[in-house]
Amino acid sequence: MNDDNECVRKMALLRLSKVLKIPLDSLSREMRFDSITPSFVSFFKRNEIEVIRDDVYDVAPSEIYKSLEKGDLIIITINDYVNHMIVCYSKSPGMVTSVLGEIEESE
Repeated sequence: MNDDNECVRKMALLRLSKVLKIPLDSLSREMRFDSITPSFVSFFKRNEIEVIRDDVYDVAPSEIYKSLEKGDLIIITINDYVNHMIVCYSKSPGMVTSVLGEIEESE
């Protein structure tokens, strides 16, 4: 794995830890989003799972977005989310950094 991918991986895990309010060292690659109980929020505020779903769609370039819409690509686990961010970063780095924050470029 190249350095950029590793940086994106770390930033994606940090994002998940923050949004899901789960300590970073407690996140496992196999953890499924459907096993996480989101907190109740009002109609006007997104819960944790909705924020993660928004992340997935927000970073997706058009061809990946279409796959998500058709159900050809489904993000189920922490590892799926992280890998999705890595793939999207390789195609559209600006969109990923808008969600995850600045990724330190490798030299």
